[in-house]
Amino acid sequence: MLEEKVIDIVRRIFFDHDSIMTTAELNSYKLYYADIQKLSDERLIEKIKWGYTIG
Repeated sequence: MLEEKVIDIVRRIFFDHDSIMTTAELNSYKLYYADIQKLSDERLIEKIKWGYTIG
C-alpha cells in the first residue's frame, strides 16, 4: 500500500493537469513505469488509452 503522502502528491499533480496526463508528463514528475503500475493496481489512476492516464 502506498503512503498517504505519496497519494496526496499524485492527486495534486493530476489536479494541476485537469486529471489527464500523458506518460511523458508523468515521467517529468519522476513517476516511471513501476510507479504507474503501483498507482494503477491501487486504482488511484487508470489508463484510458495508449500513453494517457486519468487520475
